[in-house]
Amino acid sequence: MARRCRPIPSTSSAADSTLMASNPPRLPTELIYDILMRSLGNYLSEILLTPGTVGDWDAIGTLLHISECFRCCMTKLLQYLWGGAFVDVKTGLVVNYKPTITVLRGLSHLAHTSPERLLQSPKARLLADRIVRTPLLPIVRMCKCFLVQVARARLCADQTTIGLPLGVLESDGSTPSMSEYLSGRKSLPPRVAHCLLARVDEHIVEHTAVWIRRKHPSFFPSVVLTARAT
Repeated sequence: MARRCRPIPSTSSAADSTLMASNPPRLPTELIYDILMRSLGNYLSEILLTPGTVGDWDAIGTLLHISECFRCCMTKLLQYLWGGAFVDVKTGLVVNYKPTITVLRGLSHLAHTSPERLLQSPKARLLADRIVRTPLLPIVRMCKCFLVQVARARLCADQTTIGLPLGVLESDGSTPSMSEYLSGRKSLPPRVAHCLLARVDEHIVEHTAVWIRRKHPSFFPSVVLTARAT
């Protein structure tokens, strides 16, 4: 009759288990920053480019609560986007960032689904919100500028229905121009700007190329010929 095998006793002691639990392996700081920048960049890109896919997920809150090290790195990244105001100077606590994200989601939804409400009277009540009316935070200034451009492009694409000329793409002084987006981008460290805004930048370049070609059909052939000649 076969004997039943006895379990092999564990070689690790309770002290070892306690030590590993209290001192988990730590990732290099550079890798943590890379993970956070890419995750935050994807989150912001979805809010700005495909607002219907984000849902109610609070990516910022999730990334802030992974670990103490992740929280420290994440806070530093968000300080750039909040212009140094993500942490209250007096209390040392993180500010309530959720109203800002909620407003950006609302603006993005309007830009993609009802662009005329961002540009034509009567405008959406959301534009009267203090966060949007006088944007102090770099993240709001950049996102507002970009979303206004999205709304303009969508109105122009549907000009046969709404009746707006292509000239609406140029800023009339009452709405932000793309120079404000570029200015906000330059205020970020290059590596941070690239990881956070890469998808948004690609979108801008693609749509700018389409509109330039539509308004100046002869522009791109000359550019191509010049590039080939050099």
